[in-house]
Amino acid sequence: MTALPRPTARTRLVLAFAALAALVALSGCSAAGSLSLDPMESDAQIGEEATRDLSRIGGPDVEGTETRDALARLTSEESVVIDNRTRPPVDPDRPVLMDGAVYDLNWTVAAEREVPSATLEVDYNATDTDAETVRFENLPPADQRALDGLLRETSRRVEGPEIGGSVIYDRPEESVLLGTETLVVRDGQEYLVTAERAGTQTVSDYRYTATRLGSASEYGASLRTEYAFDLGTVSPDERSILRKATGDDYYAESDSDEAFGRLAERFRAHEGVVEREVSGEWLVRWDGQLYYADLRYGGFVN
Repeated sequence: MTALPRPTARTRLVLAFAALAALVALSGCSAAGSLSLDPMESDAQIGEEATRDLSRIGGPDVEGTETRDALARLTSEESVVIDNRTRPPVDPDRPVLMDGAVYDLNWTVAAEREVPSATLEVDYNATDTDAETVRFENLPPADQRALDGLLRETSRRVEGPEIGGSVIYDRPEESVLLGTETLVVRDGQEYLVTAERAGTQTVSDYRYTATRLGSASEYGASLRTEYAFDLGTVSPDERSILRKATGDDYYAESDSDEAFGRLAERFRAHEGVVEREVSGEWLVRWDGQLYYADLRYGGFVN
């Protein structure tokens, strides 16, 4: 088989959004580790498992749709530019599956500039307000774009604004929200929106290119050849973990789970398809079956 191009390394980014007033906290403690094993029946299945499907990139808002539409053009165009973003719209840790083929994405900053920005706060349960009411679809495009990702169904129902942050306003002169408190109605839900000018913000235009790595089947075959390893003989308690993890998730509640720790060490002795600081993904053969394994072992490292 002809060797396929390998994905290039990418800088991993930490993405943040400012949250106000009470965000719901996750209760309970997390497991020290976990393992899931998904049986792989074909090279195409491996290729699909080890990539990110284009449909799962970005959110349901306008920016997410624009990002997916732009990246889809890379199957026929040399490069595309996604503009007016405060951070890379997509920086995947794995290749992307588009139209049945696997592509490695790379991006560069094509341009930077300062644009007007505003601070928005959204109260999802405002009941006592004299604010003017306006339907989302009647807002100017500048306001719709700024609010699109914020006005969605949520279980956060506490007193005061639940979420907020700085957003760019490409045409602030068209806004009817800036400097006001407005009750915006979308899909039958009411949201109290407070919007204030906040100076300027740096945005960038990102140029994306794509290298075709082959079909999902070809890419999966290359991964199987390069990364698959045989787990070999396992102890009864290790076998119990593997059985529970097959088609499901096994959770190690603490680092005293010696069998899980031994399995984690055996996985980590081999190169993973994807490797992170305290987790990774491996192709492993056990009892004659090939599995795609997702292993998390944060509680087992110093």
